[in-house]
Amino acid sequence: MIDINFGTNLRNLVESFGIETPNIEIVQIGDSKISLNMKGANSDIEAILESLKSPPSDFELQTLEKDGIEIKFENGEGCAPYSKDIITTDNGLFFKGRRVVLHIAEAYYENSKLTEASQLHKYHLHFCQALQDQKAKGNLEKYRISLSKDGKFHYVFKKNKGGIIKGQRLNVCTNCLRDFYSKEKRVSDFDLDKFLNSQTKTVQNGDSPKFLFDGLNLEGMDFDYNSISSEYHKNWREKSIARKKAENYTCQECGWKPLKDKNRRFIHTHHLDKNKSNNLSSNLKVLCIKCHFQYHPTLKYITDYKKFDNEKSYDSKFLYSKQGFVTHISQDRDKNDKDRKFIQIDNNLQSLIYSNRKIYDEVKIGSKVEYIEKEFKGKLEADILEIL
Repeated sequence: MIDINFGTNLRNLVESFGIETPNIEIVQIGDSKISLNMKGANSDIEAILESLKSPPSDFELQTLEKDGIEIKFENGEGCAPYSKDIITTDNGLFFKGRRVVLHIAEAYYENSKLTEASQLHKYHLHFCQALQDQKAKGNLEKYRISLSKDGKFHYVFKKNKGGIIKGQRLNVCTNCLRDFYSKEKRVSDFDLDKFLNSQTKTVQNGDSPKFLFDGLNLEGMDFDYNSISSEYHKNWREKSIARKKAENYTCQECGWKPLKDKNRRFIHTHHLDKNKSNNLSSNLKVLCIKCHFQYHPTLKYITDYKKFDNEKSYDSKFLYSKQGFVTHISQDRDKNDKDRKFIQIDNNLQSLIYSNRKIYDEVKIGSKVEYIEKEFKGKLEADILEIL
């Protein structure tokens, strides 16, 4: 495999003629190096590579095997605001580079002890047509990541009190079976443990990994809940976004407005009467996460609430874009033994850069850069946008 490194300007020029440019990345994973075919936005590629370099911890593997992991809303810079660690290739579904299966973990039935697998949701081995249809409908956030070996999964039955079953048997998706087996295979004959042992456990050399959640239009997604529950109207997302746009993403109580698009996740839409099905404009109020906390105290336990003050400080002291020259570079290692660089720009602004971020690996003394100048906690800092 030939490693062709297209610079940003050349790539843009070539792709402006409708020609797809290859992007081969050599990734060090553990003791081995693999070559991957990367496509998509540079920031997406960077986030995928970061995920592959950080395999699941022992605790995460145990959780995957036992109860599975709920798909959480995350704001991975450069990707849609969903978990940035769920990757799909032609060979399967992967969490931080480790093969997994996906399944919907809840159903609404009168009988909480219903155990007939044929009547319940199916689990998926890869990004099959059924999952593609669910993605098109915006339903992927309902799924759970699992490493079940016996085809039994964590499951929640709702309606009439409901209950949780940690060993509910589910059937494999018939679309997945057809895609993996050339001859017809019956669902009843499928052995999940045998299948997983016959497949590679990790992303392999030559794969073309991409985000499972790429390409979703989730601008302005509410982050006050981890999933769209049955209590919300099916078009809640669209109604929420429309309401935020009408208020120009500005909190109607404190007046705060995010200056960076990624910080729109701190803007929520609140139901004044607490009835999630009442989406009349007069019942909806646009609030920042801190003001929303006054109505929903449990918000303080989510990650975004804890991050809000720092991000708000950045936004409030945001200055403007400039150009300058790199005058000094020093290298260090952080407490996690990760390479990082301190880059100083000609007006003495200093920026802390992790050196495994590709754009910054190319920064040399004398490089001309475009950067954003901002003040954080009384100190001027800079974020490099581009090497000119």
